Amino acid sequence: MSGSVVSHPGCVESGSVMRNPTSPKKSRKTAYLTSENRASKVEEWLAALEGMKGRKPLPSLDRSALVLVDLQRIFCSAESPAYLPAFEGIRESLHELICGFRDAGRPVLATRHVHPEGESGSLIGYFFGRLLTDDDPLSRILPEFSSESIPVFDKSSHACFASALPEVLAPCETIVLAGVQTPLCVLSTALDLARVKKIPVVVADATASPDEAGHMAALNVLAHGHAHVASIEEIAAVLHGGVDG
Repeated sequence: MSGSVVSHPGCVESGSVMRNPTSPKKSRKTAYLTSENRASKVEEWLAALEGMKGRKPLPSLDRSALVLVDLQRIFCSAESPAYLPAFEGIRESLHELICGFRDAGRPVLATRHVHPEGESGSLIGYFFGRLLTDDDPLSRILPEFSSESIPVFDKSSHACFASALPEVLAPCETIVLAGVQTPLCVLSTALDLARVKKIPVVVADATASPDEAGHMAALNVLAHGHAHVASIEEIAAVLHGGVDG
């Protein structure tokens, strides 16, 4: 059968490679960010974004808040099937941000992704299948990021504030985003903040993705003109010293 291609049941053609869609999916999760390489990595990422709209000088953070996105066991505990190894590389940055915003008297808010019982989950249900519910132990925020001084806002969509903007954020002009996952809830929330007339700032070395390619792709999209993309060092300089630059 010269010049013809035979398709076999259960297989999908991808270029010259035939793959079985029912075969186990290879994990893309990598520990691309660690406490040891964090400084060099963020320097590399920001250099790649140099000259883009999102790398313009940061605004004043006098009327800002820090939002910790979905620091839940499902993403941040090693026993979870959805654990992100790169979370270990942002853990210290997250604590530094919390301390910095508290010291500056700025609000800190955490979000938690949970779905009401019986909800379809819309596209999240369609793409991911499993929906987190309140009674699932993996839905809990890590104890180190859970305290009475950090209010928790429950949400059931990628965009954290699609349903409502928490009262504590209403007077803020700028929202600094940290947490997981960069190409999903962090990206969606940053895009959605334009709807409520807030300026988003995404902290490159305090957000994480399953792999570096996904993290960098999200930062690249955001830096095109959807959000500021900055390092924790740049955030600290503005938070305690005025406007960047």
